[in-house]
Amino acid sequence: MMACKSKLVKVIVEQSGDYLLAVKNNQGKFQLDFDKSFKPAYSAVLDYVDFRKGHGLIDSR
Repeated sequence: MMACKSKLVKVIVEQSGDYLLAVKNNQGKFQLDFDKSFKPAYSAVLDYVDFRKGHGLIDSR
């Protein structure tokens, strides 16, 4: 994770704020740590999401 993003996240957490971070496949160790921590919960949510393809788009509900 970039240093500026790390500092921003630290400030947000210290102030009990909420923030949504984008995680991409090319972020190496960060993605591995993220998957280890959140994949079980994320997988449980996906059980309830319906994905549909059409007209060049992927729709999730």
